[in-house]
Amino acid sequence: MPDAAPSPIVPEPVPPLVLVIDDNDGDFVLLRESLKDGCLGQPLPIALELMPDLSTGQAIIDRVGCAAAYQARIRPDLIILDVNLPIMNGKEILVILKRNFPGIPVLMLSSSQRESEKAEALALGADAYLAKPMNIEEYEPLLKTVVEMVVK
Repeated sequence: MPDAAPSPIVPEPVPPLVLVIDDNDGDFVLLRESLKDGCLGQPLPIALELMPDLSTGQAIIDRVGCAAAYQARIRPDLIILDVNLPIMNGKEILVILKRNFPGIPVLMLSSSQRESEKAEALALGADAYLAKPMNIEEYEPLLKTVVEMVVK
């Protein structure tokens, strides 16, 4: 009697990785909790990584480039980028990201709801621009956008 063929090994699905560049830990916690608590009706299978210290262009290139070059799986599927950051603002960082990593979508977040601010970010290459939610109840539009951008 011949041996049965071994079952193929099926790897566990890896959730999309979202890199959050923000100097406000509270915003990150709200985003993480709203994903975990299932603000859209169920928990979302998205891994988040907070990068508060990416305040210079070289730090961004080193972090994102290292991941892309050496281990493609930790290359982010989406970057959520705060507009108002110390040292370099989000628009300056956006230009660096789009020049060096054009295939990674960037969602800009800002406390500003001015149309001129949004238009400028989109003209610089942002894939989406949303006003920052102020509490967990306001996270639904943000989460819907994230899901549309990374969950296939």
